[in-house]
Amino acid sequence: MSKYLEKEIYVSEISLNALKALKSKNFLVDSNLDNYGSSQIKTIYMNEVLDNIPCSVGIEVDNTWYEKKN
Repeated sequence: MSKYLEKEIYVSEISLNALKALKSKNFLVDSNLDNYGSSQIKTIYMNEVLDNIPCSVGIEVDNTWYEKKN
């Protein structure tokens, strides 16, 4: 996702596995959004709203995203 944006992406996540994966992709990650200065944040995307909506799982293979089949 970050390769399509000119700005840095700051991520707030509490899952240890997700934190590790995001850090490996060079996202700026913290477990608390309050730790980022407000001048750094221009848009907030809140995934928690989507947690209750059925969705597909995506997987990345060779820089291409695919829908994971069951």
